[in-house]
Amino acid sequence: MMEHKSENKICQNCKKDFTIEPEDFLFYERIQVPEPTFCLDCRNQRKYAWRNERNLYRRNCDLCDKSTITMYHPDSPYKVYCQSCWWGDDWDEKSFGLEFDFTKSFFVQFKELQLKVPRLALLNKNSVNSDYTNHSGDNKNLFLSYECFDCENSLHLSQCWSKIKDSIDCNMCTDGGVMLYECVSSNGCYNCQYCLLVKNSIDSYFCFDCINCQNCFLSYNLRNKRYVFKNEQLTKDEYLDRINKLKLDSFKTREELKLFWFTNIREKAIHKYAQIISAINVTGDVIANSKNCKNVYDTFDSEEVRNSIVVIGKEIMDAHNTGIGISELIYESHAITNSSNIKFSHLSYDNSFIEYCDCVHNSQYLFGCIGLKKSNYCILNKQYSKEEYIELKEKIIEYMKKTGEYGEFFPSSLSPFGYNETQGQVYMPIIKVQ
Repeated sequence: MMEHKSENKICQNCKKDFTIEPEDFLFYERIQVPEPTFCLDCRNQRKYAWRNERNLYRRNCDLCDKSTITMYHPDSPYKVYCQSCWWGDDWDEKSFGLEFDFTKSFFVQFKELQLKVPRLALLNKNSVNSDYTNHSGDNKNLFLSYECFDCENSLHLSQCWSKIKDSIDCNMCTDGGVMLYECVSSNGCYNCQYCLLVKNSIDSYFCFDCINCQNCFLSYNLRNKRYVFKNEQLTKDEYLDRINKLKLDSFKTREELKLFWFTNIREKAIHKYAQIISAINVTGDVIANSKNCKNVYDTFDSEEVRNSIVVIGKEIMDAHNTGIGISELIYESHAITNSSNIKFSHLSYDNSFIEYCDCVHNSQYLFGCIGLKKSNYCILNKQYSKEEYIELKEKIIEYMKKTGEYGEFFPSSLSPFGYNETQGQVYMPIIKVQ
């Protein structure tokens, strides 16, 4: 394997300089892709432009004609099927297959396929009474919640995993939290409200960075404490007396306490430089049980990951949201679950060896496919033999290299969403003219 040195490039989009590190080249060689021509920010923006989590609409299913909740605007030009129709057997996704045309660009042909193949209304597999959830699964009685898994009897959650129950307005809470309200990054807690970075704690309010605590209020940086009020140790009776005098059933009181928390507690508290736990040789923030990860965020149980956000897996680069189920060898992709050897793809669930695919499930060896389930050796949704597939795929890749299309994620222009519907507008906002 040849040695590499860092190389400076100019982004073809924003024209700014960016650097490709020697370790990056090794990964590109391993998965057989060319080096990127977009800088990291522009690569991230492209993937964000494909993620609509929170804009939900009503439109009729294009198969059964029943009103359904969907992430696709009623005016969008795509066919949309409700959950039962999309997963059902009343349609054949391969019937929309296209013969690859070497006189047209790949992305032009992919757009043609997008307009033909029905799209899944929402991503909320294996859920009960959780119609208003998206990018979620295995939930029960969940309402207006996003990127949530195995949660129950809750509403207004985001990025909550692992048995969160009876909770409201929480973000990034995990590990069996119960009766939580307005909590962020608080794990394994019970009956906690307005808590940030609190773990394994009970009956605590307005706390910051507290672990294994019980009955603590307006406190910070505590470990293994009980009956603490504004970081002052009290007896049980003293603590309960102060709490009872606060009138927590008053909206005005709670607003005043929130203001005090923001202006006093967070200023006085010691802030750890990053939330990194049980990790070796990592850079980024909110990382746990991982090693050899660079520039990663919200990453857990991972190894050899670079430039990625919300990840569980191994040998992953430039990927967003590859959680729930271990994934391996992922590059320039978004919303990947329990998959391996995935390149330049969007919404891959339980797949392997796919490239430039959109919303495919339980399949392998696909190129440029949309909406396929339990399929092998298809290109643009057309079925081939194994030998035909391998030969044609290589020809298409060489053709795409000549047209400058191969090696990058899908263009934002192919996204089925308006940019202002996506997480792009949340994290990398642009104005309407742009």
